[in-house]
Amino acid sequence: MIVVPDNAAPPTRWLVHLVRAAAGAIRPGDRFDDDLPFEPDAILRLAMRQGVAPLLHRGSADGRIGDPLPGAFRSACWRSYYTTVRNNVIALETGRDVLSALADAGVDAAPLAAWPLLEGPGSVYDDVGTRPVGDLELIVKPAARGRAARVLRGLGFVRTGGSAFAAKASPHRLAFRTRAFDLDLFVSLGWAWDRAGGRFAGEPVSGERFLDGLCAPWPTHAHVYTPTRVGNLLVAAARAGRHSLTRWVWLLDLHRLVLASSLDWDAVVRDARLWRARGSLYAGLAATRELFRTPVPKEVLAALAPGPLRRRLLRRYLAAGARGAQRSAHVARLLLGESWWDVARAAAAGAVPGPPRLLDRAPRRPWLDVRRGDRFQTLLGRR
Repeated sequence: MIVVPDNAAPPTRWLVHLVRAAAGAIRPGDRFDDDLPFEPDAILRLAMRQGVAPLLHRGSADGRIGDPLPGAFRSACWRSYYTTVRNNVIALETGRDVLSALADAGVDAAPLAAWPLLEGPGSVYDDVGTRPVGDLELIVKPAARGRAARVLRGLGFVRTGGSAFAAKASPHRLAFRTRAFDLDLFVSLGWAWDRAGGRFAGEPVSGERFLDGLCAPWPTHAHVYTPTRVGNLLVAAARAGRHSLTRWVWLLDLHRLVLASSLDWDAVVRDARLWRARGSLYAGLAATRELFRTPVPKEVLAALAPGPLRRRLLRRYLAAGARGAQRSAHVARLLLGESWWDVARAAAAGAVPGPPRLLDRAPRRPWLDVRRGDRFQTLLGRR
């Protein structure tokens, strides 16, 4: 099990049941031991930590959750939902101003993470209150990062160490903060995409390559881009894997992206290989399939899966994290590498850190990877 171990505590098992119901993932004939003790405080704390408390309110209001829930528990989820609506409206309005100002300055930019999933041509949420936004993430071309920073300062943003997320920023990202009404809003300005996060990312993909290869122009806005469906899938999976799949709301993003419309799975697998993000996409889709019963074909998971050794190590590591054991996120980043060569290179970078190098050229074709050291993974039965 990647997300929920078989011997999970009753609050976890209750929350799994509730989020599945709220996401419409309950199957006919599903059985659930509703004699398990319902501990509202523990379940609510877990729901808030996983970012799914607003989803529970929506599921209860829509009638998808048929279980009789305590009134105080429903009220707490209601408050979380409307707080999320208010905060998201303010954040997204601020984000529109940022994109408009960047476009006026001639800076090509694309929103990342939750932002394009809630607003824009690629949005997959029909309710702004079911998915908390958090920080607003942007990616620009490396040559435009100075102009973009000046635009943000002109809008009243101040350079900062950032929020809990931005405090772990990579060398390819700057955090800015502003005050909107009574909220502290953070914008994370990046000029590269770290497929695994931080110095363990191998070769981060430059913002220019990301905009050209994984984004499409926003139809009605010059200089504004939005990630393609595959781009959003890879970004969501990379973020979830970077944090050891510790928050279910990131898996909900993957679930919504898969369900939004029919996917060309052959193209998804091909692009995951092309952008060397196969490991994180495998882990993200496998976890989403487990938690939300997302219709990901087994053949797709088999095509994305790492070799048997790393697959066993990865599942054991993530299952231990799901049981609450303390695990270093660096281990997951290593295990999610594209190949054993990436694992070795990332481990070496962690032991002897140096200035990170951007992958500023087209992604390598998988059949050319032998010259980069993937002959080693072939000997281990990876292919």
